[in-house]
Amino acid sequence: MIRTKIKCELCGREISRSNYTKHIRSHENGNFDKLNHADIVNLCCRYCGKECKNRNSLAQHEIRCKENPDRRAYSNLRDYQKSGKSWNRGLTKETDERVAKNSLNVKKTLNKKIENGWVPKFSTKEFWTDERKLEQSERRKKFLMCNPDKHPNRLLANNRKNFSYLENIVADWLSEHEIEYIRQYQYPFKESIRFVDFYLPKLNMFIEVDGEFWHKDCKDVDKLKDDLALFDGIKTIRISSKDRIVDVLNENIVM
Repeated sequence: MIRTKIKCELCGREISRSNYTKHIRSHENGNFDKLNHADIVNLCCRYCGKECKNRNSLAQHEIRCKENPDRRAYSNLRDYQKSGKSWNRGLTKETDERVAKNSLNVKKTLNKKIENGWVPKFSTKEFWTDERKLEQSERRKKFLMCNPDKHPNRLLANNRKNFSYLENIVADWLSEHEIEYIRQYQYPFKESIRFVDFYLPKLNMFIEVDGEFWHKDCKDVDKLKDDLALFDGIKTIRISSKDRIVDVLNENIVM
C-alpha cells in the first residue's frame, strides 16, 4: 500500500497523512489549535469522497475503503466484529495457506532468536528452581495480603457460574428468606487470610459447603478454622454433600 504524502503549509516538507498532526504540533512558532484543518488538507476520501473528521481517520478509512483497488482482503474488521468470529476460526495449517504461512513465520522468528542466544528462561526447569518457586509463592502471598480484593475468590465471588451445585442451593435459600449474605468472605485466620463460602453479617454466622473432593483431607484445617471463628464469637455451619441442605439451614438458622 502506497501512503499518500501532503505538503506542510508552514515548512513545505512532505509529510504522510498519519504523521501530519504530530508534525504540525512540532512547530514551535505554529499554533495548531488556531489552524483551519479544512484549509490545510482535504479530509475527503480520494476513492469514495467521504469526508472524515481528521487526518488519522482519513488514513484509516482509505486503507479499508471499498473503492480502494489496493484494499487488503482482511482489512474490513467491522464484519468480523459484528459476526463475533475471527478470520482464522476453524482453519488449520493443512487447510489454509495463511495460517500455514503465519505458523512458519513464527517458527523462523523463534529459531532466529534461539540462534542469537535467546533462552526462554521463564518456561524452563533450570530457571524455576525450588528457591525461586518459594520466593514467587511468598511474593504472591504478600501481595494478596496487602490487596485481598485482587484474590481470585473475591473477583469471582458474585459470578453464579462459579458456584457449585450445593452453593447454589444455599444461595437460593438465603435469597428466598431475604437473609443478607456475603459470598467468599475474607476472614483473617492467624497470619493469613482465608475465605468462607457465606457470611451472614446480621446473624454473625459462617456457612461452609464442604464437597467430598476438596474437603476429604481437610478435616483438621476445617476444625481449626471453626475453633478460631468461635473464639471470635462467630458460629460456623458446615454442610456436606450427604446432608439435606434445606433441613440443615432450617435447623441452625432461627428466623
